Amino acid sequence: AWCCISQVYCKKDLLLGILACIDPKAQYSEFDEDDLAHKLCKHLRKQKYLIVLDDIWDIEAWNALKISFPDDTNGSRILLTSRHHGIIGESHHLRPLDEEESWELLQKKLSITIEGGYPVELSVLGRQIAKNCNGLPLSIVIISGILGTLDQGRWGEVAERLDSNSKIGATEQCKSILELSYIHLPDHLKPCLLYFSAFREDQEISVKRLMLLWMAEGFVRKKESESLEKLAEGYLIALINRSLVMEGQQRSIGGVKTCHIHDLLHVFCLGKAKDQNFLHLIRGCDG
Repeated sequence: AWCCISQVYCKKDLLLGILACIDPKAQYSEFDEDDLAHKLCKHLRKQKYLIVLDDIWDIEAWNALKISFPDDTNGSRILLTSRHHGIIGESHHLRPLDEEESWELLQKKLSITIEGGYPVELSVLGRQIAKNCNGLPLSIVIISGILGTLDQGRWGEVAERLDSNSKIGATEQCKSILELSYIHLPDHLKPCLLYFSAFREDQEISVKRLMLLWMAEGFVRKKESESLEKLAEGYLIALINRSLVMEGQQRSIGGVKTCHIHDLLHVFCLGKAKDQNFLHLIRGCDG
């Protein structure tokens, strides 16, 4: 099972998410936290399991869940990822990508976003851009989304922007790249991206619900030849192609059922939405 924790979390939602991985057909939403914790423990008892708790911020999140993970000395493992060192247990620090790995990832992403793959004549410039991402996969992925929408003659602008920011910290560089990506967004897509700040960090969002909300807010611009639903779907695909929105569950008949954004992008959208008086958030556990 894979469970995203993040800075703001609801224990009931975490338990429901883990149970959904283990027993997808069951319905547990009516149970309270204690019953869910008991059911999860019962499911895992005598089973060999691997649980990934992704993006833990503090020890309290682990303390809230650990009672549900029985230790039957059968080789089961729990893997925690965190941006903070020393949360619990033995730590393994991930290294940044080296120059070749960075260039390989950029080429791979460009082969998806640019028809016919990345332009070979821009390999030298592409390598420079990949290098200046300082081995950060998120930066490389987002940069690929920018490059895929720019004329090749403007790649030099991106390279210069990255080169000027290559000495700042990793988090600040990511913020700078997110700002660059936002600047290059068409105007009609900017409010659609900022609207993700209305949802919880790492929340899997129903695509159908999201598009209805976009339409209700007036973000989707009516065209005579296409329906609002089709246009909203095109907006979402455009954001996915720019590596700003990530696909989640897939529909059985094809297409995207749920989506979400990276937590750093969520923080960026929250800040941008606040600066622009874009929306006012009233949060609850099930918001």
